[in-house]
Amino acid sequence: MRKAMGFKWNGLAALAVAITLAGVLSSAGCNSSSNNNSSPTPTATASAAPTQAPTQAPTQVPTQAPTQSPTPIPTATPLDQIIFSPTATTLPNGAGVITIDLNAFDSHGNPLTPSSSSPINVAVYGAPSGTITPINTTVTSGSTLTLNYSGGAVPNNVTINAWIEDPNYPSGTGYAIGQTLVLPQNASCAASTQSYSVPLTSTVPGTLMVNGAAGYTSPSGVATPAAYTVDTGSLGTIVPESEIKTAQNDTVNGYVIGPGPQGVTCYDSDNLAFWGKYYLAPVDVQLSNGWATTTPIMMLAVQYSCKVSSCANVPATPPCSTAASLHYIGVGYDRESGTPGELFESPAQNAFLHVTDANNGTDIGQGYILPSPPAGGNGAITLGINSTTGYNTNNLTPDSTHPGDFQLVSGSFSFPDLPSAPQFSGRAIFDVGIDSMLLKLPIAQWPSGSSTSVPTTTCSSGYQVSSNVKISVVVGSPSNPLASYSFTTGGTQSGPAPNNECWQDTTGTSLASTPIVNTGRNPLNCYSYLYQGQCGLVGFQPMTPPPAGCP
Repeated sequence: MRKAMGFKWNGLAALAVAITLAGVLSSAGCNSSSNNNSSPTPTATASAAPTQAPTQAPTQVPTQAPTQSPTPIPTATPLDQIIFSPTATTLPNGAGVITIDLNAFDSHGNPLTPSSSSPINVAVYGAPSGTITPINTTVTSGSTLTLNYSGGAVPNNVTINAWIEDPNYPSGTGYAIGQTLVLPQNASCAASTQSYSVPLTSTVPGTLMVNGAAGYTSPSGVATPAAYTVDTGSLGTIVPESEIKTAQNDTVNGYVIGPGPQGVTCYDSDNLAFWGKYYLAPVDVQLSNGWATTTPIMMLAVQYSCKVSSCANVPATPPCSTAASLHYIGVGYDRESGTPGELFESPAQNAFLHVTDANNGTDIGQGYILPSPPAGGNGAITLGINSTTGYNTNNLTPDSTHPGDFQLVSGSFSFPDLPSAPQFSGRAIFDVGIDSMLLKLPIAQWPSGSSTSVPTTTCSSGYQVSSNVKISVVVGSPSNPLASYSFTTGGTQSGPAPNNECWQDTTGTSLASTPIVNTGRNPLNCYSYLYQGQCGLVGFQPMTPPPAGCP
């Protein structure tokens, strides 16, 4: 779709407003009555967790303390969350001990003190067997989590999930939940030995869709597939709450922790907002024969949905009682909203970077390839990077604000036929969630003759690029582009040309100094797209021979 902009009212690191949304919803007549009152503790172990923890801890003393990322200071008390300090940890050089502080808060913002009868539960995912131990543990006093590291190779980011029951949850049994990452010293870009081909049930010019489910460690035979939209322009998995509860009630194959914090997310290309609750659960995608499953990640189980005037000002109370039914897998990078309270704030919430198997996902080069559709078929998404041969690639710059993530790739756009119109160089987003192009630039810099007023149903900003204007787009460096193409607006749409081209005014925002081109999905008519999330590698491969309209 596009970058999600949303208030979750339960801020992970920088919550500006602390509200008990459940109480607000109740007073508005929008409170859900479908809370599951049973404990979500599964009888089945999540598929990413080894069945037995190593019996011996490493004996070496670390030669260097783990590298820690700065811990943001919350501006208000988080609600139903577990806050980690540091927000992410880097493994030490050599064997040693990993120490992480974690503090839990209930739905009123009061601290939750762990005890033997009410512990903070901890699960570790994505490490080779025996390298980080224990993989399942509890914190029964204090606020310190201690794990042992053997010093062995860890190819991918490791995820730590934590949860504790909230005795003050507004309705039924609820939990404070949280996620953090443990990062390897040197990210691996080695090709994987395991990958999965996920058939697309729909592709360009329509949305990219796969069959999937949520909440199952063994979905075969029990999960009812639904059509999920795959989106590189946002982050986070969205699922109807009723489906999460169905998986939660499956005590054999289901693995669901929740409900947790209240939340709302919003998509700024159409200002559509969704309100619901967060859970920890696996994401399941259907293959031609079987399923691929992720480790449990944070997802939003939605209850209500409606349009708002702006994603920058989403009301805490949904101004509607329309039941939400959205199946969405946001797998973009640098798509954290930065909005106070947003819980989709880390690659830990990118489902396609946490595919697991009997080897805890360590033989999977965590990433994906979105192919151009072959003639006569819809093609497939590849999960797990086996090779980058044939792709023009670019190493991305690490994002210090969100450890484990990367900054957007370089990009530019220009209007070659307009007089005195420069090339606007900044960043590019390859966003398969929309069929339009979004050009983000302060309105004072829009070239003369480049904009036309249109209904907000056409462009949410109310402005479109004028007809018969040539636009040139470069993804990557202009001197060494990953992909480049040109088209004229208002003509017959083919190849990479979008359905329409919308301006977005960034005056007075943090983006004012950085021109951004969001290409939309149509370049997928001409290129395959690769993203390797562990080392931050993005690439494009042109189709050969080029289809009509492609460069």
